[in-house]
Amino acid sequence: MIRKFPIVILLLLFPFISQTQNEIEVVYDDHSRSIKVNPAQKVIEAGKQYRLKITSINPVYIQDRIYIRSYRYISPTPEILEPLLPGIPGTDVFDHFEVIPSGQREFFLKSLQFFNELEVLRSASDELYQRTRHAPDPDFAKETLEHIQSVFDTTELQDIVRQIAYFQDYIRAAESIYKTNIKKITLRTPDTDIVLREYARLTRIMQKTQQINYIQLLDYIVRSVHAVDNIYSDVFTGQKDVTEIRLGLYDHYINDTIYSGILRFHTEQNWRVNFSSGLFYTNLHTRDYYLRERTETINDIVEETNFKGDISVGALLHFSYKVKANVSIGPALGASISPLDGKIRYLGGLGTILGKKRIFSINAGISIGKLSVLSGQIPIDQTGPYLPASSTKIPRYARTKAGFFVSLSYNLTQFGNP
Repeated sequence: MIRKFPIVILLLLFPFISQTQNEIEVVYDDHSRSIKVNPAQKVIEAGKQYRLKITSINPVYIQDRIYIRSYRYISPTPEILEPLLPGIPGTDVFDHFEVIPSGQREFFLKSLQFFNELEVLRSASDELYQRTRHAPDPDFAKETLEHIQSVFDTTELQDIVRQIAYFQDYIRAAESIYKTNIKKITLRTPDTDIVLREYARLTRIMQKTQQINYIQLLDYIVRSVHAVDNIYSDVFTGQKDVTEIRLGLYDHYINDTIYSGILRFHTEQNWRVNFSSGLFYTNLHTRDYYLRERTETINDIVEETNFKGDISVGALLHFSYKVKANVSIGPALGASISPLDGKIRYLGGLGTILGKKRIFSINAGISIGKLSVLSGQIPIDQTGPYLPASSTKIPRYARTKAGFFVSLSYNLTQFGNP
């Protein structure tokens, strides 16, 4: 029993193990802001799972956004088939601050020091971004991280994060103190000019540090140490006639969408339903006869030597299996109308369909229809059928007969429908 246990587990997990994803490589071109897909990978198999492998980007900065839908090609029901298919148609502290011999206040100098350290982080992150936006460089990223660690004098990332938050809070508090006490300054206040210049610069520093997410920049650097050169999309399954992927690439570092477009993958190895219309040849045709005198009392019934067949206009409903995205084979049913006798021929056979959205089809099979034939009451001898000389009308009746047909049909009006 113990030996059988792993086998049972494998059997239970087999459906999950067997469903592997197939990769479709998508290459991003930053120069033209476009993407390229190998033409051979633009056709996918119905029912199989796929995902996009987007290359020439750095996933530390770039994120993909996709929306997936599948649709079939739809065509209206041909008029001739409507009778057969009914129903289907996103504080005050200036008095307490120590004044440095230079005349500048300690709060200002410390804020300036903290800002400079934050700027080292920003500058290093910008340089890393410019160098590795489309091709990660883990070695350079590691050098950048080690430089930041030396500036903040720690190798612990959480300590750097705490310092960043402290520096930003300190600068904001210093600016607030200056802003609160600046109203107390008069022309007789010592170092008025220095205080005003400190306040103006501190305001600019505070505004800049509040606009930049330094912790996120640090995160970019850390993740770049182990970055790969591609990202994978969500898994999707080939369905219907076309699987459509709306793909967007968003650069979080510069807050910009660098690509937005649509990828379409035609499916194969699945069934499709189509209509087609065209010309049909069938050997079912009404034969014409005339009377020719044999003797004074008998007239022979003679068949006219005209075209032995019928060309008609009709339509087919195809149930076909897509061997390839642009080749389908399967049964077809339909009908045609003869311009010669105005009668309907019912058709059934096989068709080979060529094309994806606009299709052409070659078909052959059985045709069934009612024809006007000679009455069975007409006498026949060795010469053939005949009538008395007094009869001027050849007796006929309608009879259902079967024959064959061949046709060339097409459909140029299909449209996509989700």
